[in-house]
Amino acid sequence: MACSKKVFGTIVVIVGPLSYIMLYMFYPGTWNTVHSMIPRYNGPEVTKMKGKPSQIDEKYTNMMKTTDYKKPLNAPLSTTNAETCRKPETQIIFLKTHKTASTTTNTIIQTYGLRHKLVFALPRGNHIMDENKYFSRDMLLFKMKPPRGFGRVYNVIANHLRYNRTELDKVVPRAKYITIIRNPVRRFESTFGYYDIPRQVHLRPGNNAIDKFLVNPEYYMKRSQSVMCRNQIRNGMMYTLGFNHKHDKNQDVIKKTIQKLDSELDLVMLTEYYDESLLLMKKLLCWTFEDILYIPKGYRSKDRRYKITASLAKKIAQWNDADVQLYNHFNQTFWKKVEEYGPDFDKDLAKFRKMQSQFYDKCVDPARTQRYQKREDRLIMRKYAPVDCKLAFFRVYNFHHMLRNVYIGKMPYPKHYLVK
Repeated sequence: MACSKKVFGTIVVIVGPLSYIMLYMFYPGTWNTVHSMIPRYNGPEVTKMKGKPSQIDEKYTNMMKTTDYKKPLNAPLSTTNAETCRKPETQIIFLKTHKTASTTTNTIIQTYGLRHKLVFALPRGNHIMDENKYFSRDMLLFKMKPPRGFGRVYNVIANHLRYNRTELDKVVPRAKYITIIRNPVRRFESTFGYYDIPRQVHLRPGNNAIDKFLVNPEYYMKRSQSVMCRNQIRNGMMYTLGFNHKHDKNQDVIKKTIQKLDSELDLVMLTEYYDESLLLMKKLLCWTFEDILYIPKGYRSKDRRYKITASLAKKIAQWNDADVQLYNHFNQTFWKKVEEYGPDFDKDLAKFRKMQSQFYDKCVDPARTQRYQKREDRLIMRKYAPVDCKLAFFRVYNFHHMLRNVYIGKMPYPKHYLVK
């Protein structure tokens, strides 16, 4: 692969993350960062998605529009200095949602934890806990407290799990709660393709598979034995955050659930504004710019992508109405947090993007990718890349396997990764 236009196009596809629709909607730009050409929503455009059912066409087709980045605020940023943090936060719970750039975010958190010897609460099995049930301590490798020699309390949970605040508070007390959500139309398309939903529900694959599915989605879901299909193909983000699918059409429960989440979560990141989200996370956790550098974890293969028309976007959004309301709500609170960041936000964003671009160039081999399970193409690390690159490429399941062996005494702690 050539190192010029083709590589840059690859970067565009990778980020966002992982959605075919981006191929059709990106716009020319000059930002020299991994996310430089990600389609971006301005706040007012997305939050127009309120109103009566008669306005449904306008509501849902607005989700497919993109604009250049600008602060969607009626008032200018505060002129007060951003609060200076005293010390980094070490109690963190990251609620990992599906197909939202959560794996990339998870890697940022696991890298920080590994370098500062934070103690992770690991699941008994693989890196994904049982999402058919709400989280409980019974799902952990060590239920009540960390293994001997690793302190008295856990510091971090960063897994796919189903939100249960009561149990999570007992495992990681006084934690900062973070999650990430994505435009529900794009997330649905990404989920549908990445997890090969047509095969699971016995639909013939093709560009019209989503159309066919949405003609009678309940019928097709009953044909599947897949946990991913049952739990994630409708209002999957709300489900992960504790919502019960029996209330998918109950507007009162949807609104109460969102309000509850608003009062309990410290930061809800937006995939479409990933770099901005990381700046907010940096401030919340009192981290450095170096702590939030990242490598995108891959992009879907071409045969797992679907073209989304405006009419199809409307159907997808109707089917995922609870997720749409979730996204609308936190799209508004997100920009309030940007305002509260202070007058240095744009300057810090530019600084971070420059550092991120340099980090990407230092770590990524621009001429190669690797196909994974027929559904994903992954970036390849440069030969002789430094330690910080290796950590950024560390897959979640490899990280869990390594820490599991450390905690049960099969291997020593990898001290060469510690901050010096």
